[in-house]
Parts: sequence; structure tokens; C-alpha cells
Amino acid sequence: MLRAILVAAIIGAATYGLSQADAINDIVSDPGRWDGRHVKIAGTISAVEERTAINGRAYDVFSLCDGSCMRVFMDGRPKLTDGQMLTVEGTFSAAKRIGEIQLQNDVQADSE
Repeated sequence: MLRAILVAAIIGAATYGLSQADAINDIVSDPGRWDGRHVKIAGTISAVEERTAINGRAYDVFSLCDGSCMRVFMDGRPKLTDGQMLTVEGTFSAAKRIGEIQLQNDVQADSE
């Protein structure tokens, strides 16, 4: 019985650790530390924009907020709405340039 409780506690602790999101505020307050790293962020969606790249690739851009906000780029046309809670995993970029556009503190979501 004690062994079963210990195994359940260890599995529960491991699962809890895996499901934890990185705090958006921690990332944007020290972007250099997070640059290029894989992150998991959670928050409320706002300002959803459907876009199409020059090559025809569809993607959505939105802000994910939990105290602080971060821009997220997600391939395809996921059904996203303002006010929806979402957890996203992807690669954080402190700063990058795409043509004439300078982007800061954004996440390119992993492809499903």
C-alpha cells in the first residue's frame, strides 16, 4: 500500500512538472536568457489576425496574455477566438528581422 502511494506521488509530481507553463512575464523581462529556447506559455488570446504569407502559407498571429503579453505565430487556421484560454509550445525569439519588419519577443508555435 505504501509503495503504491509513493509511486502515485512520484508520477503525480512528474506530471505536474511537465504541465507547468513558463511565465510570460519572466520571458519578456529577460528575453536574452530565453532567446532560441523552446517554451511553453499559457494565457488568454487577444487580437487574432489571419494572415497569408507571400508563398500562400496560411498562419495566424495573436497575443497571448497572462499579466504580460507575447505575440504568437501559429501555422494554419486554428479556430482561435479572443478571450479563449490557450497553452502554446514553441520557440521563443527575443528579436528577429523578416525583410523590413523587426519582431521582438515572439513565439513560433510548434506544428502539430
